[in-house]
Amino acid sequence: PPPQKMMTGWAKILHQSGPNRVVKIKGYGYANLELNVKATADTVYEIGSVTKQFTSALVLMLAEDRRIGLDDAISKYLTDIPEAWKKITVRQLLTHTSGIKNYTDLPNFPQLMVLPAKHEDVIKSVATAPLDFKPGENWSYSNTGYYLLGVILEKASGKSYSELLSDRIFNPLNMNASKMNDLHDVLANRASGSDYTNGTYRNAESISMTWPFSAGAIITNVGDLGKWDAALYTDKLLKQQARSLMWTPVSLTGGKSHPYGLGWMINSV
Repeated sequence: PPPQKMMTGWAKILHQSGPNRVVKIKGYGYANLELNVKATADTVYEIGSVTKQFTSALVLMLAEDRRIGLDDAISKYLTDIPEAWKKITVRQLLTHTSGIKNYTDLPNFPQLMVLPAKHEDVIKSVATAPLDFKPGENWSYSNTGYYLLGVILEKASGKSYSELLSDRIFNPLNMNASKMNDLHDVLANRASGSDYTNGTYRNAESISMTWPFSAGAIITNVGDLGKWDAALYTDKLLKQQARSLMWTPVSLTGGKSHPYGLGWMINSV
């Protein structure tokens, strides 16, 4: 979610002959401009909305466990929500077809984002906004939908979103550099965000991680993302049927489809 940030360093990992052979892993640029610290393969970054892949995977895991139904109305899990939201389904949140307003598009979001928020605060911020369209009829990217999925995951599992990530994904894959971001933590190898304004770099605006939550608050490094990528070629986390569902373009009620699955944009290279 906004604000738009640019990391002055970055990293990449290349796989060859399948997912289990890493042929290159390297950092580029700088992890911190003020201290002149170069990025390495171990540098930890905010991954923003790539978090949505993990949220989607957790929902599908709980669906496999029969603790969440993809076509359940979200009112089964969320009680204090507007009447217009009550028949929206979990699947429609996953595919950005709910019509619920994106809270990061609010005119006052730059002021809100620096303040710690509870779940009810984020829901309240858009609760009075009308739906952008009838659920299922159209597609519009909504961080609100993925925030709500995090709340649903907590309700259905009895665990925090952070605990679910650790228990179901990070620990099984030995993603030891991955966690939910907490700006108060002293974290080894954390990159400092910058943006480029009027021809000069500036330290990026801060945002309370209580806002991005399950829509965008994971931090990790490139090696851990390589482990995540490799796992998606296997049944280790999700069965083939669930993985195929993640990567199938959503069908809208009018008969058209949109190149987005469950937490993934769909494209061909």
